[in-house]
Amino acid sequence: MATLKDIADHAGLSLTTVSRVLNNRGYISEETRRRVYAAMEELNYHFDKSASVIRRKHSKNIGIILPEAGEFNYMILSAVEHCCYEYGYNVMVCVSKNEVERERSFAAMLRANKVAGMILRSSTQDISAFKMLDLPVVAIERGKHEGVVSVSCDNYGGGEMATRHLIECGCRKLAYVGSFIDLDKVGNQRLDAFRSICREAGVECYVAKNREGIADPCEVLEKFPEVDGIFASGDMTAVQSLITVMRYGRKVPEDVKIVGFDETTFTKHVAPELTAVVQPIEDMGRCAVRLIIDMLEGRKVAMHTVLPVSLNVRGSTVACRWGSG
Repeated sequence: MATLKDIADHAGLSLTTVSRVLNNRGYISEETRRRVYAAMEELNYHFDKSASVIRRKHSKNIGIILPEAGEFNYMILSAVEHCCYEYGYNVMVCVSKNEVERERSFAAMLRANKVAGMILRSSTQDISAFKMLDLPVVAIERGKHEGVVSVSCDNYGGGEMATRHLIECGCRKLAYVGSFIDLDKVGNQRLDAFRSICREAGVECYVAKNREGIADPCEVLEKFPEVDGIFASGDMTAVQSLITVMRYGRKVPEDVKIVGFDETTFTKHVAPELTAVVQPIEDMGRCAVRLIIDMLEGRKVAMHTVLPVSLNVRGSTVACRWGSG
């Protein structure tokens, strides 16, 4: 019966490299994987993965809990899956639908399946269930919680960038159109920045929100009809604002200028195309995976990582000349 050493000799590789391939540990090139699997087939060698999991005390899976299956979360998931593959890990995906009990249930299920680590993107505010888990946990865009490693974009800086841009375009009556703004999320930093910059510039501002905490662009046009600039908390909200403004017979960007936040494909599939704060969505996904790997390998990590944002100027504010480019 063939042994691992036989596989290594047959493939012309070290025993350590063969072990890394079989256990999906660390980065392995496709050529190396091919040589190992070819040697296994030629020598009729079968690897018992379940026994390997028992010895390691965790599987080669990383769990991720998403709030919904929208484009933003798909971009996060795609980056997570790609980065996990590079490190030899698989991904277990759960969708919580923003329900606390579903999050808790998924966390228990992932723990029972001995995942190596867990990524939290779902946006309920109860994070207590994850603090006591005996495994690496990284939250994406969920704010700073004691005992939980997190990664987010510079939401406050993005809010400043969007608001200053509208003011520099000549807007003097600004509206913020957001969602769930009563929840303590990092996205609320965008609203904080909006209010701060409006006060600093001495311009009038309005914040749209209905009783359920979900923004309605119609509220802006009805209660603040003189609005000439809208900062939307996300790209979908920006698209809704664009459509609403046009339905009220006003032109974008001539009458009302609009800035979104995220930089998903929505920004380029409307006319005019939307100016948007570019959130490093895929970078956040990759960063979350690398933080988990670092924790698994005993390296010290920062508790809170904030990634920079930028602004992509398009047709919804194109009438102005902002900056040097």
